[in-house]
Amino acid sequence: MRLKGIMKYSLWIIAFLTLLAVGVLFFPSSKEGNATWYLLIEDPRSETLYYRIAITGGDTFKLTCRNSVSKSLVTGTFGVTDEGLLNPIQTSFTAYGPGLPFDFMEDYQIEEGIITVFHDEEPREELRLWVTPLTEEMVTLKSSNYPLGSLTETNLLLTIRIVK
Repeated sequence: MRLKGIMKYSLWIIAFLTLLAVGVLFFPSSKEGNATWYLLIEDPRSETLYYRIAITGGDTFKLTCRNSVSKSLVTGTFGVTDEGLLNPIQTSFTAYGPGLPFDFMEDYQIEEGIITVFHDEEPREELRLWVTPLTEEMVTLKSSNYPLGSLTETNLLLTIRIVK
């Protein structure tokens, strides 16, 4: 009687392990569209890595800075493609200044004093930008802020890119 009960439970365990193995083989936990990468923020000249942030295909992040002439805040929103590229989505600002999109006669909106320009550009492998304490650059991802302007006392060339 006791041997019969043990065999019954053994069969259940074997069936469970078989289903688990099938699930792992045919339904991997990290599909291409949800692969985890890292957003790297680094100085390409000195090869100094400042931030390494886990990011997933489909995530978005914001790059905020203060326009050096108008002194208004500018926010760029970027998406991460399933291939691990940076996709410019939109730029938002309250006052126009040098370096901001100016050819936005078709795809933009103005709402509550904020101009938002929607981008239709090809995704790219990296962003290159100069940062300074005066322009207060900051990356925001998943409610966490990563200050860039405070990394230097003068100016600093940075790249933002994604790696596996």
